Amino acid sequence: MYQGWKIYTYNRNISKAEEPTIRTKLRTWFNSGDWCLSENTHRIVIFYGENEQKINVSFQEVEYGSKRDKDVETYHIVFESTFFGYKSSDERVHQELCRKTIQKISWKKQGFWLQDNAQIPIPRTKMLRMK
Repeated sequence: MYQGWKIYTYNRNISKAEEPTIRTKLRTWFNSGDWCLSENTHRIVIFYGENEQKINVSFQEVEYGSKRDKDVETYHIVFESTFFGYKSSDERVHQELCRKTIQKISWKKQGFWLQDNAQIPIPRTKMLRMK
């Protein structure tokens, strides 16, 4: 059963001096149009659309990859949105929010679908631009 999604991003360490710069960057990406970023000293929440779908943003260190192959990436920012619904159409709208969020973030990132208490990596897609 679909439970939501997560996006790991920003693969450099975040110092206290760098944090305001990162918060400013997030504000420029997620504080216009249908996006609204709300923050205080302890947490950042992004709301999207007229039904205000919620995305929690946290500064935490997470590792992703195979330790056996020594191909481990360390990320320092996590975007997470939990799905509350039962219709497949609502699920598709929530998954589309994930894709829109991924497109807004310019840092290196890895997204996951949360399904049946497991993290399933979202395949990376390449955008083709036409002239």
